[in-house]
Amino acid sequence: MRRERRDLNNRVVRLNLTRAGLDLVKTIPGPTQGVLRSALQQVSTPVLVGLLQGVTVVLDLVDESSRQP
Repeated sequence: MRRERRDLNNRVVRLNLTRAGLDLVKTIPGPTQGVLRSALQQVSTPVLVGLLQGVTVVLDLVDESSRQP
C-alpha cells in the first residue's frame, strides 16, 4: 500500500496498491455466492433438510454462548 498527498489540501490522502499488493489481491478468491447457490440447487431435498437442521443446531449453540456472562 502506498499513501500519497498531491493536493494542497492535506486532508485528501490517496491510497494505491503497490505491485506486491496487486499481486496479493490477484490471489484472493472471487465472490462465491453464485457458486454456492448453484451447488445448493443440485442437492437433494433430504440433504438440504439435514443441512438446515445442522446449521440450526450450530446457530442455537452460538446464540446460547453469546448470552452467557
